[in-house]
Formats: sequence, structure tokens, C-alpha cells
Amino acid sequence: MSMHLPKKIMYGVVGFWFIAASAVIFGLSSASKSYFDPQLTLSQSLMSMSFEADLTRQLSSYLFDSASDKGLIFHVVQENCYCEWLARPHQQKIDKWALENKFITHTVSLKTHPELKQFVPSTPAVIAMSQGGKIIYLGPYSRGSGCFAQTGEIDAQLSQWLSLSPTQKAQQNMRVDTDASGCYCEA
Repeated sequence: MSMHLPKKIMYGVVGFWFIAASAVIFGLSSASKSYFDPQLTLSQSLMSMSFEADLTRQLSSYLFDSASDKGLIFHVVQENCYCEWLARPHQQKIDKWALENKFITHTVSLKTHPELKQFVPSTPAVIAMSQGGKIIYLGPYSRGSGCFAQTGEIDAQLSQWLSLSPTQKAQQNMRVDTDASGCYCEA
């Protein structure tokens, strides 16, 4: 006697499994969707004329440890955020980009550097700085439910930065993304 299920039952089981798995994934991504700057901490900090200098001062230990001819990319984490796990492929992509384009990457934990919370309201976050310590980008890696995308505003900003002449780079304003929503953990 054969133990094969009829095709209709097998298709029904597979269909039910697909629908259930999709519902779980959608539920997890929707449950973790929030605003990057929910308390407007970063938005308020941006009002200060010394914002860029204050952030650079907070990161100065990394600036002095790094070669002056290289830009810096900071992966800002809390170490217990599910969304950071989702962003790892994007972080790895940025690390590869950094290696190819004379940038050095550092991972900075808000647990060991809580003073950065005024600049980074949620994680996962990324800060990119030029060779001279000018902020290129501050914000999340990507937007949307789950933040599965391996591209985002950071990628566009870094590509644009590379295409600028030295004069244009000196005149370029920093890009700070405060209004994103996606998978973020509040700091």
C-alpha cells in the first residue's frame, strides 16, 4: 500500500504552508516597523549650528586612529536589535564598497558610547564621513518593512560623493535622514 497523498491534498498543504509563512513574515516585519527618529531627538539636534562639529567630536577617537587620507563609515548598533541582524547583508555590502573606495569602517555600540544617542536615535544606523571629517550621511541603511533591501539612501549618497570634484565635496551639505520608517530599534 502506497503512502502518497493525493495531489489536491499535497497542493493544499503546500498552499497553506506558503500562506502561513507569508503571514508570519509580514507580521514580524510590520510589528518591528517604526520611525527612525520617533522622539525627534535627531531632528532637534540638527537645529544646532554646531551639530556637525559636535558629532565629529564624539567620533574623534576614531578619527585620530584612522589614516587621514581615508573616509570613515560607522556602523552604529545596540547589539540586541533584531533589525540589526536584517541589515547585516547591507552592512557587508557597504564594507566591501568601503574597502574598494578608501574608506575605513568601524562598528560603534550605543551601549559603550551612549553619548551618541543624541545623534543616532535608532539602530541599525550608519554614519559616513569624508577624509577631512565632513559628514556625508547619517541615518538608516534602508527603509520599509523588514529593511531587507541591500540598497538605500546611504548607497546613493556615497556614489554621488565619489563623483564630486574636491571643490564640490567641500560645498556639499550632509544628508541626514530623519523621516525614514522601517525596521529600527529605538536607542
